[in-house]
Amino acid sequence: MITVIGLGFVGLTTALGFSDKGYKVYGYDIDVTKREQLRNGKTPFYEPYLGEKLNEHLNRSFVLVKDLNEAIDNSEIIFLCVGTPSKPDGSADLSYIFQSIKDVTAHIKPDTFKTLVLKSTIPPSTASKQIKPYLEELGFQSGVNIGLANNPEFLREGTAWEDFMNPERILIGHDDSLSGQAVTNIYLPFKSLIYRVNLTTAEFIKYLSNTLLATLISFANEQSMIARSIGEIDISKAFRVLHRDKRWFGHPANMTSYVYPGCGFGGYCLPKDINALVKQSEMNSFTPELLKSVINVNESIKQFVVSEIDEKIGKNEKIGILGLAFKPNSNDIRDTQAKTIIEALLHKGYKNIIAYDPLAMDEFKAAYGLPIEYASNLKELLKKADNVVLLTAWEEFIRHEKAIKKKRVFDYRYVFNGRGMGAASSGINLNDAEYEGKVVKPIIYSGKNRYLVMARVGDSSQHKQWIKKEKYKNFDIFLEYFGDGSNNYQNDCDFYSVGKSTKWPRFYKIMEQFGEEILKYDAVWMPDDDIITDSKTIHKLFAFFMKHKLSLAQPALTSDSFYSHKITLKQSKYKLRYTKFVEVMVPMFSPDALRLCWNSFKESKSGWGLDSLWPHLLGYPSNKMGIIDAITVKHMRPVGQGTLYTDIQGSQYDELYRIIEDYGVTVPFDFKLYGSIEK
Repeated sequence: MITVIGLGFVGLTTALGFSDKGYKVYGYDIDVTKREQLRNGKTPFYEPYLGEKLNEHLNRSFVLVKDLNEAIDNSEIIFLCVGTPSKPDGSADLSYIFQSIKDVTAHIKPDTFKTLVLKSTIPPSTASKQIKPYLEELGFQSGVNIGLANNPEFLREGTAWEDFMNPERILIGHDDSLSGQAVTNIYLPFKSLIYRVNLTTAEFIKYLSNTLLATLISFANEQSMIARSIGEIDISKAFRVLHRDKRWFGHPANMTSYVYPGCGFGGYCLPKDINALVKQSEMNSFTPELLKSVINVNESIKQFVVSEIDEKIGKNEKIGILGLAFKPNSNDIRDTQAKTIIEALLHKGYKNIIAYDPLAMDEFKAAYGLPIEYASNLKELLKKADNVVLLTAWEEFIRHEKAIKKKRVFDYRYVFNGRGMGAASSGINLNDAEYEGKVVKPIIYSGKNRYLVMARVGDSSQHKQWIKKEKYKNFDIFLEYFGDGSNNYQNDCDFYSVGKSTKWPRFYKIMEQFGEEILKYDAVWMPDDDIITDSKTIHKLFAFFMKHKLSLAQPALTSDSFYSHKITLKQSKYKLRYTKFVEVMVPMFSPDALRLCWNSFKESKSGWGLDSLWPHLLGYPSNKMGIIDAITVKHMRPVGQGTLYTDIQGSQYDELYRIIEDYGVTVPFDFKLYGSIEK
């Protein structure tokens, strides 16, 4: 059961939305007049569909309460949807949040665990730096005797019901897995992508969204004022043509690459054009404050970079600068950020600077003549410098992430997941330059087939055998080719892309792009490309998976297969073994299980650790996970060989131990058997 406190625009939509999904929801608002109005079946504001839904669920799945005792006692999840208005100085007034927390905790009985979910918009770090300490003052410790999460809303007035019931993404912030899992579970019926992050990141994403929207509106308005001051400009036509820029389209739209942090814009066009438009506007008696601020921020970000380096690196230490061109895949050094930053470091007394760029070093040296050293290659720079400042996101740097991160890294392009400025970082890099593929035939669920097979295939792939006995093919196939270019498999499948990297990070990116379509299938199988089977066997595998209502499972391996874990080999006396382990080689997911697990795909380049993590994310179900002995496939290549293991060079162990530590997995490779179905 769920309690929602605060029944305004967000709270009432939330309460009725969960009611519509079949949950029993208690609703409470301190405003007596509002409660009575709702009790009489009338909404205190107009929002399409809410009135009808209120009367449909009132006194059934939605119950209004006068006090919190019964509601808190019977609920596991309590949503706080109270207002956070602005104070006179512009800061957020959090008094309603703290009062609600005080009221709720007063009704929590000892030895019970309730999860508080902050749906109100609160400034970044509020939960970790103010609410957690406040809970401790009240005798509660987050993750021990109370759960704390936040779940920012992305509702628009006029379409709030549609936005809540069919969200494009669900964002959950938490700092203990129990709270995060509790909130995740209640959102499973919404069949949307769920992103789990820490508390402060979730708060920041909400403000990131709202401030971007506000900035875009102000940008458009300022541009209209510039146009009116200049005259003879068809403003509406100008914006309509702007909207036809192909970068607005696609999923995700390429325009997203501009909404990503770095160390400023440079090159020939943007700096000169924005300065020229500012001057032209001022000549026509209009001062474009936003554009002037854009110029100022573009300068201040460089000073920010220099100040941070100055705080953390001694004057006599060697600094390696990675990237001199203003952007990758170019030797253009006009207005490059690197020039300004290096000049500022020299001015502050840093004399031991060495730089490397794959393409632009000669141009940079000739144009600026700065008293610095130049490395002939990346290896030389890393040998000489202990501190590395990354200023241009060249693919060469991304490809050698492991070597670079042995140094103290200042990653101002955020290509290494933005983890740990000025320190070695953990996790893998998901920068688009390496992990993005080229989609040839996008995944679109047609409803013709209920199941999907997803595989990344190389030049020696066995997938052609999967489509033998095609009369049994009741599944769609997505293939992503990662070979050397000599094969084109798009005629072998329904959906197709081309991309390098490795299986699980790429599947994370595919889920980001096509998750809404993928989650429409009843089951998704993700085999490696060295699996021998046919369409009849795959047909049976999906049927068995659905018949036994499994969430995560795999076919057993034949006795002549190459294998990593003996538990995965076929055991003849069983049809199905309920286990705590399903290997990354051949997992099959239900939509709900995939919704819970897909975020983890980005955690491991090798895949190691994921098969220990997935049971943890699913809550170790005793009758939903298993190895299907009734159906077998053959794994034809020796384990631990191939380009993957050449590339990762032993880092699979680091990935395994990091995942176990980060997620609190107590037993990796837990081969416990919960039960079985014998023949």
